[in-house]
Amino acid sequence: MLAERQPILMWIVELGTRNVPKFANWNIRLLDSAVKPNLIYFKTGLASIRSTVEEDPRELRRQRLPVMDNAYQEDLLNDADQRQRDLNGQILIKGTDAPFEVFRQGRLAFYLGGNRFNTPLRDRDFFRHDIRTQSGMHTHQGGLVIFVVDGDGYTTVNKKPLNWKKYDLVLLPILPEEVAHQHFNRDPSNPAIWCAFIFHGMLRETGYNITQNERSPDFQK
Repeated sequence: MLAERQPILMWIVELGTRNVPKFANWNIRLLDSAVKPNLIYFKTGLASIRSTVEEDPRELRRQRLPVMDNAYQEDLLNDADQRQRDLNGQILIKGTDAPFEVFRQGRLAFYLGGNRFNTPLRDRDFFRHDIRTQSGMHTHQGGLVIFVVDGDGYTTVNKKPLNWKKYDLVLLPILPEEVAHQHFNRDPSNPAIWCAFIFHGMLRETGYNITQNERSPDFQK
């Protein structure tokens, strides 16, 4: 049946936003990048690219059904979106595309995270931190790694100092009480720079939550 529909579907996409003839007994939901991202709905007795469905009793009843009835279809659409990211998403992020910005925690440059780029990896954060004197202090669950690119300093983890220098790796542990931490540069004349990697798929299941305890001195707001 799908093979029979395919030529007509391609013809409809080519028509763009123009109305198309009516087709009987069709109920198809299609998302296609050729039609900016509009969902194309075909309903019994009505088919157009951006149409509303006639308010017959059957359609009104369908609209009253629980939202969860569409959960499976929603999963399929999410999977299709992820597959497009896998095939066509950005896999090279240049440093010039990730400038430093000042946040409450300090000067950060995000490469991954917050949907800033259309990349295949959506559940991960990767960022640089430029520490002039010290960062802010915040508390959240551990489970992330920090790689020191340059500089000499230390990080307090639940008030215990961890000394680090260039090319060291710091692991924030997963603890029932979470991890309060702050980063310090021993030589303010030379910024200390490190990179952090966070996998949110795991952290969400550990009760991940951020509490900002102190602001970075670089943050002026």
